[in-house]
Amino acid sequence: MLCARLYTLGVNFKQTPDFNRPLQELAAALLHNPVWVAAPAETDAHFFLTWQGVSMGLQTALRHWIPELAYRDIARFEDRDLARTMIVYEACRPSFGRPRTEFTYDVADAITVEAALRMTGHATQRVLARIEKRLDEADRRDLARRYSPVWNQDMIAAVRRRPRGFLALIGKEARVIDAVIHLGAARTPAASGQIAKSINSALRSIFSTMMRELGPLVLEEATRLLGEEAARRVKHVGGRGLFEHGDAFPARSPNARVGVQEDRDHRRPDSSGEVRDPAVVADVNAGGRDPAGQIVQIFDARHVFEVLLRQSLGGTGAPAHRYSDFAGDRVEMFDGPTLGGAARERMDDREIFERRGRN
Repeated sequence: MLCARLYTLGVNFKQTPDFNRPLQELAAALLHNPVWVAAPAETDAHFFLTWQGVSMGLQTALRHWIPELAYRDIARFEDRDLARTMIVYEACRPSFGRPRTEFTYDVADAITVEAALRMTGHATQRVLARIEKRLDEADRRDLARRYSPVWNQDMIAAVRRRPRGFLALIGKEARVIDAVIHLGAARTPAASGQIAKSINSALRSIFSTMMRELGPLVLEEATRLLGEEAARRVKHVGGRGLFEHGDAFPARSPNARVGVQEDRDHRRPDSSGEVRDPAVVADVNAGGRDPAGQIVQIFDARHVFEVLLRQSLGGTGAPAHRYSDFAGDRVEMFDGPTLGGAARERMDDREIFERRGRN
């Protein structure tokens, strides 16, 4: 199916000794294609978003084409250690790139493996389910059991431990996509020759399979993706281009009320000249015995401490727990018993003085 589509492009790679020439001619013809001519330049504001969409589309396509060509022969699934690398590659996450010049994974980056394999369990299960069905239909049920979807985490863990083959596939994919983006940015005949060499070199041998025949298909897919990105840009800006709206309002100064002095209402929240009821203060540090939400009524907010201390020492009310310790230290300053409200027998001071006189 894939090979039939390749030869509709008019290039027979098996009969052509020079693999670079047909791909170079195809790339040179694309330089006059309206879609490629209208592609944003490297200095354009839409450059990264446009080629980011192309890159992600090509990543998805290559992760479908490469496994299909590499495993046309069903007998290759007998090497499970080699097959799991291709399975995880097909299921891994595409790279979203990094503005403004990175569109693929960097194999030299230490986080590439984790970034590509993050949250790929369900995708790996889908790939394994398709392979298991294919092997069942080929009456290889003993081999199909080794590719059951239940083994998805084991395969991902094995690739994490030994990622060399996986990184090699990611690197070849990146070379192909970077070459396509270079052609769109440079748009010169020299660039068409360079990208032909780069693509053919990357696709020369993958899993001992020559995949140079994918080169024209990559350029065809890139052209289709560029057309979709161009249509999306036109829809986004209404067909008039960015910064070309004649009815756009110019920038104006901020509201006249913004920027006046901070205490313009004399620090009064309702501009009325005073706080609504300054004598009502919420007890934000209420103790464990206090009812929730209790409000303490204070008539002179400037003498809060003196009022609480007088209440705790005079017996007019239960002392506040925050000041009880301090009140006990200062009790010697006052005459009379500490517990003034407690029941007691009154003393006759004259009797004490008479006894002192006799001694």
